Amino acid sequence: MFKPKPLTQILEQANTGGITATLLFSKDGRLLAYAGETNSHMVAAIASGIWTSFNNYGKNVLMDNQLQHVYIECKDGSAIISNVADLLLCLYSKNATLNAGVVRLKMQIIVEHLEKPLSQLSIT
Repeated sequence: MFKPKPLTQILEQANTGGITATLLFSKDGRLLAYAGETNSHMVAAIASGIWTSFNNYGKNVLMDNQLQHVYIECKDGSAIISNVADLLLCLYSKNATLNAGVVRLKMQIIVEHLEKPLSQLSIT
């Protein structure tokens, strides 16, 4: 059974060291859970579009669909997106100068923690 409160608590734990929001959403941009302060629906929609574009490029042009992370750095912030189960996880920061290596490591730890429980869900 899916329990949103423990999931939100896990996502909240990632909001340290400059990360201001952690979002879990479907590949079509539907927000499932989030923790932190941001315009979460907008970030989820934009992040899913970026992920889909890079993933499709990898499949169609590079003949490879092994996309693991997408790191986005903008004037007003940065984000890293990763695949977890059949969903997407995004760590978002309003600080554009975060250490990408540290954020990537944090993402890997969260993905490892959530992979098994989320793979048991059926999201349609």
